[in-house]
Amino acid sequence: MNIQLRKDFIQSQREQLRCETSQKGGRLSVQEKINAFYDSGTFVETGAFVSESTSFATMFQQKAEGVVTGYGAVNGRLVFCCIQDYSRDQGALSMAGAEKITALYEAAVKNAAPVLSVFDCDGAKLADGINAVASYGKVIKAASNAKGLVPQISLITGVCSGGLAAVAGCGDIIIMSGKNAYYSVSPVSVLKHEKADDAVGSGNYAVANGLADLFCSSEQEAFDFAKEVLNYLPSNDTQGEVAVSNHDDANRRLGGVEALVTTDGYDGRELVKMLADDGKFLELSAEYGSEFIVGFLSVDGYSCGVVANDPSQGKQITASGADKCASFIDLCDRFALPVVTLCDCDGYSAADEAKHPDLVNALSSLALEYASAEVPMVTAIVGKLTGTAFSVLGSKAVGADLVFALPTAVISPMPVESAVEFMQNDKLAEGLSKDELIEKWEIEYASPVYAAKAGLIDYICESDELRARIAAALNMLGMKAAF
Repeated sequence: MNIQLRKDFIQSQREQLRCETSQKGGRLSVQEKINAFYDSGTFVETGAFVSESTSFATMFQQKAEGVVTGYGAVNGRLVFCCIQDYSRDQGALSMAGAEKITALYEAAVKNAAPVLSVFDCDGAKLADGINAVASYGKVIKAASNAKGLVPQISLITGVCSGGLAAVAGCGDIIIMSGKNAYYSVSPVSVLKHEKADDAVGSGNYAVANGLADLFCSSEQEAFDFAKEVLNYLPSNDTQGEVAVSNHDDANRRLGGVEALVTTDGYDGRELVKMLADDGKFLELSAEYGSEFIVGFLSVDGYSCGVVANDPSQGKQITASGADKCASFIDLCDRFALPVVTLCDCDGYSAADEAKHPDLVNALSSLALEYASAEVPMVTAIVGKLTGTAFSVLGSKAVGADLVFALPTAVISPMPVESAVEFMQNDKLAEGLSKDELIEKWEIEYASPVYAAKAGLIDYICESDELRARIAAALNMLGMKAAF
């Protein structure tokens, strides 16, 4: 048997189709995708010879399957991947292709390493009949078995619909890229028949509705983002702390924090970047639930997740915002990443609940994630924190290990103005100044000192020492997730 014949045939297929692929909507070829993601020369293909035919008479001329699987190094770390190849029958998923993907996931779990799945497929191989549908089930099962054991990144560069949409949904991070990306259970034709909005399934639609974490303009940008994400995630659920290279000082004093957080409608990202090592912050799901900011950063050289309010987009919790935060905290908890919460919130949005009755479920999920998380959790109240928000946003009552507050923080069971109107209506009736009563209420009942006396805050820190306090807290809590 001349094995080289088969190798040469596969290689000639790829070379022939490389140019064709680039002409079909600007797609990168499989080899170009591998080069965009892996350290040079490290990728090793698995299952390269797999095909539907096992006959010696036909196997050397049998087309390769519409998916390439393998492993290699990404920034020096082992990462597995499966890449659907649109140039091969539009990436149609066959029984043999499903077996390759299943084996890839199993290998990733055995070797405790992340998986990148690249989706670009027009559907199952219909010639396989009902077995094609069963193929979806096998892949879903494999992805489900890996969930929470190793990080999974789903990168959608083309069509991802039907059963494959369920596979992509198993991803911890979902990225879409380019004009060819489509992510929906129903095919485009079916949605059009149902008079769905033309945007349904597109990248912009997916990120706006929380279906994807990021939409990139190009595949190269998407692969670069996937590599950045891996810098903050461990290889598996048992690895523990992730060291991130930086040139910062854990005790660096912060300037301008108080001026920032006392400004109406400030951008919460500015505060997050002040706290982060070297000012580096990798944000997820920016367009969804925009009153919250979630993403990865490092503090004192170790990766953690951050949940922060963004007053520039509103200070009340919406259903989408609560859902985004709950999903992110769950991700951090699965891979033992500490969670830092920065609070400046005026409670929940009644207007949002009037439009979206699922707010109560979203708030419950958010509270549940905070309460059940076993990772280190540090909260800093940097502005106002009123009503329900105090309970569900990383309070000590819901499970935070340490809670700090700035001296300018305002902490109250309801907005201070409403509290004065409700509790001191008699004094207002006597003609006392409302502004003076509000100021007095803030000092006596809504100050961080009052909350600290009740044991709800561990320390009131000056704004310039906020980073140092958070860094010290995370160091102290470093072994928590291990026990």
